[in-house]
Amino acid sequence: EASPKPVATEASPKPVPAAATAALNTSSKEDNAKEDNANDLPFTYHLEHLDIRLGLKIQSYANTSLNRWTKDDTWVGSDLRIGASSAIGRRLNFSYNVSYFFADKQDSIRGYANDLAQHNISLGLEVGYFINHRLEGYARVAPGASLMKIQIDYGSDLLRDNVWAFRSDQSLGIRFRLLGKDDGRIRSARFWVFAEGGYALATSSKVELSFDETDLPNASSVGVGKLQLNGANGSLGFGLTY
Repeated sequence: EASPKPVATEASPKPVPAAATAALNTSSKEDNAKEDNANDLPFTYHLEHLDIRLGLKIQSYANTSLNRWTKDDTWVGSDLRIGASSAIGRRLNFSYNVSYFFADKQDSIRGYANDLAQHNISLGLEVGYFINHRLEGYARVAPGASLMKIQIDYGSDLLRDNVWAFRSDQSLGIRFRLLGKDDGRIRSARFWVFAEGGYALATSSKVELSFDETDLPNASSVGVGKLQLNGANGSLGFGLTY
């Protein structure tokens, strides 16, 4: 009598080599520790970089020197900054940038249309401290010059003046990195968002409106008081460092 054929049984799973298991565990631990380790590495290129920022700035003036031309003392404009940073400590840096702010406001007072444009140019000086490799707090002072261009549509004629003043913005801010290398030893592009708030101080300047010389070349100017643009401000925007 023929002997019965052996019945096939399901092969038991082969054991995973110990070396592969150790490698997987090591890789998992490295991924989990990556965030913590980045704070232990040098912050070199978090601190030292080229810097460009673009923000939306809200300026609220505390005095009433603008009330003769506009009903609202709050201005909203764009703020562009270009500069660089240098390390002055393990987590401290010093930044310097050129800043340009522009805002335009149109209004109607006493039946006349007014157009006011504000141009601020300043040199921003900042000292920053990195709380961790993603978050930086900083203090900023930005002395510079302010130009207020005033134009009033006075019937068929235009009254104009360009009012210059010295000003300085003082503010505190934070920056948070959204994209880019965690490792500060690597130079790469990094994308940030920032928010800051502070106060602006400016000198007082005389306003002397004059008619457009092409219409009334011999007309004299009209003094209408002084303009002083002090007040609180806040900014929100994004930046790119490299």
